[in-house]
Amino acid sequence: MPELPEVETVCCAISPQLVGKNIRSVVIRAEKLRRPLDKNLRAIENKNLCEISRRAKYLIFHFDEINLLIHLGMSGVLRICREDDEILRHDHLSIITEDGLDLRLNDPRRFGLAMIYPVNNPPEFLINLGVEPLSEEFNAKYLFEICKTKSAKIKQVLMEQKNVVGVGNIYACEALFQAEISPLRSVKTLTKTECEKLVAAVKDRLQAGIQAGGTTLRDFFHPDGKPGYFSQKLAVYGKVGEKCMRCSGEIENEKISGRSSFFCPKCQK
Repeated sequence: MPELPEVETVCCAISPQLVGKNIRSVVIRAEKLRRPLDKNLRAIENKNLCEISRRAKYLIFHFDEINLLIHLGMSGVLRICREDDEILRHDHLSIITEDGLDLRLNDPRRFGLAMIYPVNNPPEFLINLGVEPLSEEFNAKYLFEICKTKSAKIKQVLMEQKNVVGVGNIYACEALFQAEISPLRSVKTLTKTECEKLVAAVKDRLQAGIQAGGTTLRDFFHPDGKPGYFSQKLAVYGKVGEKCMRCSGEIENEKISGRSSFFCPKCQK
């Protein structure tokens, strides 16, 4: 699944080409993705796109009075082409501008989401999201206070969207490695100093992912078709059985809440 850096990369890539333009037409080629793709999506026709922003792993296209929300799901890709370019298999949605640019959502697994909502009435799942990990609100004090009220493992808390948004499996594993904290640790055992290290590591790994254009493991590509390159800098994710770059211990993998968690048991306390 595209994580926060991948979604941020897409947002930065498409904004310069689309913001300020009028939407001439919306073409729907599928009955539904995660939910039905209905005619409400055509409400953005003949409207000017004011801004594109990211909230957690959601892209929000801002118009006067209404917003278009897109989630890429497990395998979704947004790319910009010309409206007369060949329609590819799984090109489920096209947003065509006045000058013929075509923003296409391609989603083979159909776990993505595209929906319209009024600016003054956002969906409940947006309202209930936690703090952004790159914001000032996500700090050691905030994380330490959360840890005092939970009994879960630290990796579970990092990935719970009500606590902090967008820290997916890859970046959680990498941040915990950088902070030298085991993903198996109970959050109640973390000290304030460890929370400081972990918050700094989360921000650092996410920023590094954004600068590298995201992580390509299966399906993620930029809108221009180029892959992300953060996968070349991974320290533990997907490296089970390999030597730890820090202590030469062996990287292990253990399931936490059904997700693979890669770590070095020797140097991650």
